[in-house]
Amino acid sequence: MIPDFLNQNVVVDTETGLTFIGRLTALQDTRSLVLEHVTIYDETTIRISVEEYIIECAENGFAPVRKTVCINRDKVVSMSLLADIIIPGE
Repeated sequence: MIPDFLNQNVVVDTETGLTFIGRLTALQDTRSLVLEHVTIYDETTIRISVEEYIIECAENGFAPVRKTVCINRDKVVSMSLLADIIIPGE
């Protein structure tokens, strides 16, 4: 499944309370995912729900805040394609 997501925008939920949205560009060994052009949702600092944030990104695009992020795969709870996000009313 993960190789099918390469070079596509993905949503990566982690157990740390951070959600990453960006282009999955590499799988480094078995330990990390590499995303480029990444925006980050931090549940402690953003006043909308993660679901609202993801829908907004799927609907309107997103402004990257990091060029590259490596995510420890042990911290990943789920990953989906941004294109697979269901936008209410569509």
